[in-house]
Amino acid sequence: MDCRYMKKVKSVMQWGKIILPLSSIRYYPPQFTLRNPLIEGVSNAFEAGYEVAVIVFKLRNQ
Repeated sequence: MDCRYMKKVKSVMQWGKIILPLSSIRYYPPQFTLRNPLIEGVSNAFEAGYEVAVIVFKLRNQ
């Protein structure tokens, strides 16, 4: 098989580790803005070879 295809399949399988209920899944693009410190941290982690996950909570005042 094509090496690029295998890399793509591996990548998809790794994302499959995160299992969320359907009610928690949001569609892209998100309705929020990532601030600069968060973007810098994510970028630095990617450059260092780490995996990154950003978890966002939406809190409402009642």
